Amino acid sequence: MKFDYNKKLFSHEERELLLRESEVLREKYPERIPILIQIDSNILKMEKHKFLVANEVTVSYYFDLLKRKLTDLSPTDTLVISVAKFNQDGTKTLVTVKPQAKTLKDFYEEFRDRETGMLILSVSRSTTYKYLKTSVGYWLGY
Repeated sequence: MKFDYNKKLFSHEERELLLRESEVLREKYPERIPILIQIDSNILKMEKHKFLVANEVTVSYYFDLLKRKLTDLSPTDTLVISVAKFNQDGTKTLVTVKPQAKTLKDFYEEFRDRETGMLILSVSRSTTYKYLKTSVGYWLGY
């Protein structure tokens, strides 16, 4: 079954499939966290969407690793990383998070999706170059 990980909403069958997969992974690798990455931009490209990451890794270190995994990311781009939470009515809410010294285990316990058993992160790109170019042009009178 071809699975589109960037979907805004997962069907009931897809959520059950992800839940079974995360349970198997957590049972087989209890010291690792299953993470699903959703790319919110058609400009960003990523080869893999699912990761197993060690419990002891800090959130800020993982975000740095994630930035290196993304192709087509220029130096003027910043990543906006949000936690995707699926509500009871089927809608998705994004909670923007900042890099922090908290371990992924603690972060997973706080933000994991209960229906899939995975930590679902939504990644989008914010270009600072346009803002910088506009600001400099404004101050220089262009």
